[in-house]
Order: sequence, then structure tokens, then C-alpha cells
Amino acid sequence: MIEVHATKPEGFVASVEVAGCFIEIDNKILFLERTRKKVSGGTWGVPGGKLEHNETPEQAAKRELFEETGITAHSPLQYIYSLYMRLPHVDYIFHMFAAHFDQMPDVQLCDENDSYKWATAKDLEEMPLIPGGKEAIEYYHAKKL
Repeated sequence: MIEVHATKPEGFVASVEVAGCFIEIDNKILFLERTRKKVSGGTWGVPGGKLEHNETPEQAAKRELFEETGITAHSPLQYIYSLYMRLPHVDYIFHMFAAHFDQMPDVQLCDENDSYKWATAKDLEEMPLIPGGKEAIEYYHAKKL
């Protein structure tokens, strides 16, 4: 079970930081289905992943967006929020960003994901989301401009 906090909880020690990128066009958000070979395989989440050494959260979000989808974000990303996620075996920070595009970009999946979907709010009700995904979407909608 995952715990999701808006502020750093007592005793929280992040062993990793993760950045994700929301792309929303026409009330649809790009979601990727993790390959079943990976942790949380078969679940859906926005493009994202772990920060590399000396990388800022925004740099990581842009890099992961490109690596996972082939999409390049040319303008600065909009910072949305950072959530403190706690699983039984790990504490991590999830930095959320949004990329703005005028039209739906082409998606070229890497081998970390099996498929993608431009998902509506109704679609998301039926999709198995990555742990913490539901809460992240709620914060995204509450904090986006």
C-alpha cells in the first residue's frame, strides 16, 4: 500500500527522486502502460522516471519524456507540485511537471512501455494506475494553471 503526502511526513527519508510529465490536450492526458517485465508492470502512468546524478527534476522530466515517447519539450515545463510517496520498502519524492503542446504529438514508445493512451477522466476510472497515480492526478488537476 502506498502513502501519498503533500508535505514531508515525519521520518521520511527519500532514497530516490522521480519526475513525471503530464501532457494534456483536449481534456486527454498521455498515459503509458508499463511493460509487465518492470516493477508495477501492467499499470498506467505519465511519462517519468528517476533523476540521474546532478540532474534537476525538470531536466529529468524532459529526458524521461523523450526517452519513453520520443517527444521533445522545447519550452520550459510548468512545475505542478512535488508529492512525498511512501511504500513499505522505499520513500521517494515525485516531482510533477506539465508540457504544453498545440496538438497531440506523435508517440514512439520505448521498450519500457507496452502501449499508450490519450486518456479522459472517464478512461482513468477503469485503468489500473501505478501506485500513487490516482493521487498524483488529483494534485495535477488541483494545481495546474
